Amino acid sequence: MEKLITDEERIRRAEDLVERRRNHELRISSENFEKRNQNNMTKKLLLQILFCLIIYCGFLGIKRINNDGYRNIKKQLDVALEYDIDFRQIYGNICEQLKKINFEVNQKIDSNTIEQNGEENNNAEESINENAIQDSNIQEENANKSENNIDGTNVSFNEKNESGIDDSLIGIGGGNEENEPNGESTDEAIHQMSQDADYIKLNYKLTKPLNEYVITSKFGVRASNELVSANHKGIDLGAITGTEIFSSLDGDVIEANSSGDYGKHIKVQKNDLIIVYAHCNKLFVKEGDSIKQGQKIAEVGSTGKATGPHLHFEIRRCSRSINPELIMEF
Repeated sequence: MEKLITDEERIRRAEDLVERRRNHELRISSENFEKRNQNNMTKKLLLQILFCLIIYCGFLGIKRINNDGYRNIKKQLDVALEYDIDFRQIYGNICEQLKKINFEVNQKIDSNTIEQNGEENNNAEESINENAIQDSNIQEENANKSENNIDGTNVSFNEKNESGIDDSLIGIGGGNEENEPNGESTDEAIHQMSQDADYIKLNYKLTKPLNEYVITSKFGVRASNELVSANHKGIDLGAITGTEIFSSLDGDVIEANSSGDYGKHIKVQKNDLIIVYAHCNKLFVKEGDSIKQGQKIAEVGSTGKATGPHLHFEIRRCSRSINPELIMEF
């Protein structure tokens, strides 16, 4: 039988035998891989379950801990989770701040423009004001012979200028501000003013706003014209244009602009006290600034209703004007 099988048949049978053995080995290897993979998945699942149990037991143990530290942490977490952020309100606040910044920048640009225009026209204004000063001085000297102010002192220009300032270069002014007479009788007004002055001297220490000056118009009733008000609410300190003005008291700038009869002016408030610096040439502070006593805040000028360069210095308490000479020595 073996002799009848050819060599080719033997080779074919040998190849089939080798192929069957190879396929058998592959099947065994694949089965082993699947078994190992199943074993790995089982181990991974068991580890995950064990890890979850450990975490759960940990949280359960922490929850049962009864101490102040845990309660504080829990309370802080509850507050943080309950906090509700209002993004609309935050957006509105940001927009409001941007508008405020934009307004301040525009106001500063406008102020610089006004100052530049004022410097260009300053020479022309001074020449006009010199003529007005001469006429006003004549009228004022004649009127002051018979006119007295509210505290009994004469309202007049200084005939002798001990500071060396040329009287022809200085003037007076006026303005109809919101601070008008309140209808009280003269005696009541004088009594109230005296009380206010005593209160201010007791609670505040004011300093002079100018180093060199000439009193050109005092507090009270005076002869009036289209530039000079009849009821003077402050004291006019004549000085050369550009003379530095210093803050008499620290406080907050509640107004700094060039509108109204006072021209370029500043109002500084501290508690119930307001100080007014009017008819300035330049302003070095703006509304909202906090300033210190003795700080340079402006320069003497003749803006608004004025006959020449001077500082209108006014002291108010609770909207009542007080004679500065009752509080300070000028």
